[in-house]
Amino acid sequence: MNNTLSQFTFAEKINLSIIILFCVIFGFISFSFVDYNSMTTDTIVYAVFVAFILCVIGILGTIDVLKENNEKTKLKLTSLWVMLSFVLITVMCFSSYISGDYDFFLSNWVDNYKNLTIQECLYQIVEISNYTPAYNYFLIIIAKLGVNSLLAIKFITFLFSILLAVSMELIVSLVKKSKFNYLRMVIFLIVPTILMEYTSWGQCDAIYTAFCVLAFYFALKRKSKLSLLFVGLAFAFKLQFLFIVPILFVMLINKDKDGNHYLKWKDIWIAPIMYVINLIPMFAGRSIVDLLLVYFRQTISSDRLSLDCANLCHIYSLFDVGAQYSIYPFILWFHIILSITLVLLLVIFIIWLSKRKKLEQCDLLFFATVFSFIMVLFMPKMLDRFYFIASVLGICLAFVKPNKSNIYIALLIELALFLTMYCAYHFTEQWINYVGMLLISISLIMNIGAFIIMIKIIYNYKKNISKNIIEVK
Repeated sequence: MNNTLSQFTFAEKINLSIIILFCVIFGFISFSFVDYNSMTTDTIVYAVFVAFILCVIGILGTIDVLKENNEKTKLKLTSLWVMLSFVLITVMCFSSYISGDYDFFLSNWVDNYKNLTIQECLYQIVEISNYTPAYNYFLIIIAKLGVNSLLAIKFITFLFSILLAVSMELIVSLVKKSKFNYLRMVIFLIVPTILMEYTSWGQCDAIYTAFCVLAFYFALKRKSKLSLLFVGLAFAFKLQFLFIVPILFVMLINKDKDGNHYLKWKDIWIAPIMYVINLIPMFAGRSIVDLLLVYFRQTISSDRLSLDCANLCHIYSLFDVGAQYSIYPFILWFHIILSITLVLLLVIFIIWLSKRKKLEQCDLLFFATVFSFIMVLFMPKMLDRFYFIASVLGICLAFVKPNKSNIYIALLIELALFLTMYCAYHFTEQWINYVGMLLISISLIMNIGAFIIMIKIIYNYKKNISKNIIEVK
């Protein structure tokens, strides 16, 4: 666990270089699908807004770097502005890219809202969209403003992606006990999956993930009210907020090294209160039952065990096992029970571990990554991009403690997610369907590799504790 990058063997550096090279190669392949001749006035306006925000970040970063006044100042400034320029160029190149989600869902929802009054929009949210009201408020605003819906949705995702990068840097700087680093924040902004999230996919993963990461950050800071406030905001946007809940539950029970609770039971009411923003359509006459069942409708909207997700249920997809098979309910409930059991066992293990060893912030970050990862790996009906939180936390972990195991975990999850979310979509569109299945299968192998490394680290925790107990005796 104490190995650093400088202590890697030549073979290990070669392995890491190969993984990074794959990311770069598939990034360039993705660029080959961009229509570079589709520049419009809307695109220019969109680019100006993005450029303005990036310039603000660049100026703040420049001021921060100049304060250091050391021999690496020029290198840091060059790196900062090169990366910001890369973000702007990528945003412009992918401005006309239309994802399947936008084409089949988001654009149609916005078009429906255009023909309705505000009251009618709020009343018909449940019929028009299968997303929570909180995200639909953005779509309603876009519809009423009459702006380019594709670029507006991407711009919203871009803003929350910046918030996500900021929240990642807040965690890294907190755990490393260093000051906020703008250069590192921009590096997070160009992580392949985050970059593609706001440039081409235009989904809401960055929104709820940013809130989840902020909830974890404020929990580490022992800011109980703020932490639970962001839990509630994440809950308002996606059910996937549950991926961060187990580690917060552990932090609710455990104390830090000073004997203080990270979270307080008396503040729990704040989280459900924040969900109230999803109940605003009640004032337009919508039934509260319909609004509360939004998440339930999402989970039953498909009879597939894996929605192009590189998890264990993908294996059944290879054999086309669906609801038509009598064994389907057994498989479904087996994976649900298995997932819950694994989470509970890990919770019990962490509580046991904390009684014998004061868990550091880095330990909690590792277990947060494990929780968010295994819930997707074993749970049925998972979507391709549900590894997003695990990837984000894994990257934070690799920056906080850059040993071999953590770096492999971060790279394997990130590359697997990248292949599944983006390349599989492109390839199945351009070539033949089995190529997409092949890429998801490769991603599953990578995720299993990351899981094995996690198990090894958890075993080392137990072994080290047992060894210390024996030595004391």
